[in-house]
Amino acid sequence: MRRLLLVFLFLVTIFASEVKGRCRFRGTYYRSNQRWDFQVGNKNFECRCTRTGSPHCEWSVVRVVVRRCLDSTRRSRELGERWEVQRNNRTLDCACQENPTNHHYQITCSGKNRCHQSGISRQRGDEWTYNDATGLVMRCQCLGRERVTCHANVRKDIPSPTPEAQVVNNYIVYGKTVLRPSLATLQACDNGHRVVTSGFTWNQTRDVTDTQYTIEQCVCRNAIIRCIPYIISRRREPHCLTEDGEVIDVGQSWIKVHQSHENIRWRCVCASHGQRDCRDIGYCPTPTPPINGAIVCVSAGKAGPKQTIFCKPMCLQNYDFHNRHRYYRVWEVCSHVTLHRWSGGYFEDALLLGKCTRPRTPLRGGPQSLYLQTDDCLSLTRDQIHDIEQSFVQSLRLNDLCGTKCQVSLFKCGERSPLPE
Repeated sequence: MRRLLLVFLFLVTIFASEVKGRCRFRGTYYRSNQRWDFQVGNKNFECRCTRTGSPHCEWSVVRVVVRRCLDSTRRSRELGERWEVQRNNRTLDCACQENPTNHHYQITCSGKNRCHQSGISRQRGDEWTYNDATGLVMRCQCLGRERVTCHANVRKDIPSPTPEAQVVNNYIVYGKTVLRPSLATLQACDNGHRVVTSGFTWNQTRDVTDTQYTIEQCVCRNAIIRCIPYIISRRREPHCLTEDGEVIDVGQSWIKVHQSHENIRWRCVCASHGQRDCRDIGYCPTPTPPINGAIVCVSAGKAGPKQTIFCKPMCLQNYDFHNRHRYYRVWEVCSHVTLHRWSGGYFEDALLLGKCTRPRTPLRGGPQSLYLQTDDCLSLTRDQIHDIEQSFVQSLRLNDLCGTKCQVSLFKCGERSPLPE
């Protein structure tokens, strides 16, 4: 009996130790030292059953790679997905790609495989035909990067508009398209060798001498041929060429004058072969005093291209300015910043800064400094003119435009003319 009792106690001890060494997790029993793993969210847990019956777990973060891109509308795009977008009336090809540098996913949009013509977007390699009102058929192909190549058989005669074209007020209406007559009837040019279409360009040699030759770059625009000459020197020694084709040796200088403004000029020096160094030596032209008025000018800074000149037009006491904006724009300025041109002027005369063509009404008009206190400018005394000049100088100094180097450069009266009835 005693022996049976000892065997029973031994078995109970073994069973208790086995029960104590088991772990229960989420309804599943694990033996001692048995391992398992599970995942919650972006964390991965690795567990082991200990001899005490409690699990021991360690976790690590699992990096979830999202192979997607978000476009401007917050729409998710798969990696490698391609689509089209419209920007500034242009069609762009977009794709979700991986950046090889930082391995980030990004959206790239490009028009390198596109061409746009007449509001239509085409892809690289697309071909189409274009017909104009003259019957010319152009065969075009998209080369990508907004490049289009077109070919056609040029007719030797200049065709007239098709029967459905209608002339309305010097315009030709072709279907729903309005064209100028020159575009519809005079589109081609005869350059002496063949008839070419509008937009065709070519080079031709004009003059050849022992020292230089002239090449003309020509273009056909609406039946008009325009050519720009280019002078190429045949001299071997280092030199420069002026705008007139004159050869200048290295170290020599010349004066370059603007084509339409004599006061805009530069002094150029030939520094090396084909390299010129030009400095501004222009000056501001003398403005024209308004009729029924006068003008006063003040120079700021040293005499030379960097000098700034302020001029204020004035009207006689019974006359007013044609443009009422003069009330708020008291003076005009001319300097190298304005390319030696006056900041305000009229189309028919850029040197005319003001017009006194209206009768002055009481209690109206601009500041008193814009008007002479007389109806006869030539009757002003020297002291009165001096007061007008110093008043203008003081106004410029109050606006920090003069400094201490201000001097009056001009006071001139305009002609007299009666007001229109």
